[in-house]
Amino acid sequence: MSVRLEEIRARLLSPDEEVVEDTLREHFTPVRRQTPLTFDWCPAWPVPPNEEHEDWLHRVGWEFIALANRAERRVRNWKFRRRLQRRPGRPVVVCEGDSWVAHPLLEDIADHLFDDDGHDFNIWSKGAAGDLLADIEHAAEHETALAEVEASAMLLSAGGNDLLTHFGEFLIEDAQTDDPAQRITPQVDVRMAELMCGLRRLVQGVHAVDPALPVVVHGYDYLQVADFGRGRFLGEFFDRAGLRGPDRQATLTHIVDRYNEHVQAALADLPCVHYVNVRGAVEDRDDWFDEIHPKGRGFREVTERIGAVLREVVVAARRS
Repeated sequence: MSVRLEEIRARLLSPDEEVVEDTLREHFTPVRRQTPLTFDWCPAWPVPPNEEHEDWLHRVGWEFIALANRAERRVRNWKFRRRLQRRPGRPVVVCEGDSWVAHPLLEDIADHLFDDDGHDFNIWSKGAAGDLLADIEHAAEHETALAEVEASAMLLSAGGNDLLTHFGEFLIEDAQTDDPAQRITPQVDVRMAELMCGLRRLVQGVHAVDPALPVVVHGYDYLQVADFGRGRFLGEFFDRAGLRGPDRQATLTHIVDRYNEHVQAALADLPCVHYVNVRGAVEDRDDWFDEIHPKGRGFREVTERIGAVLREVVVAARRS
């Protein structure tokens, strides 16, 4: 396959949305990084013969990965602007967070909020798969977005990647107990408490831009740990701890409950903040794409709960 690098570079930098999208679709593919939930738009053409992969990455690959990632964000922004022009009466919701609002391969929450009947929002997603709370806070792309548009609400979906980063600290090895609470270490609450400080700062940063803006924050539904030896994200930690059979899911369910409790408690005293409990929304295990993401139809069920709260708070804010 002959690849004309200058032509691809020019097409990625084109001001024409169609050209950029066609180039991404033809020459790039979302590839998972080593870190959890992080994707890059990587070149889909082969490494030239007689060239080592790492040498090729340093010579050409990383430049085009960066170009493609920036191009994908530009396409997302163009789509939002076009939707805003086409449906100017719809309330704008800025979405910030992780792959639950910005998954490159699935119809996620942000997609369903815009596309599904009954929600009627213009969604501007500033999220990115793999984002940590500290990354979101530092970049503050959502704050810039809020300053640029007249947003009716903000949806924040974050914290899961931070938990995955530290998940190796959470499970007690060979715990001989039927109580899931006795299979986890004190680090679960330590790390979650740290996360809640970041979550509060994020929300307070939003209200520094717009003090009356409704902010909707959700926890996570019950993630689904894979069977022994088969997990891609969570399973290896449970394997290492020697957890098998129903004990695996029971322990993970307890951790998800703990996280939701932390989120709800951390935000309870903040004005204009609304927590959404999405636990149990995805009832069928077959509606999970992997251990930590529902499939599109599973995300639809999660979105129904979030969308109902968004509609309620947007209507209330308009009346006040």
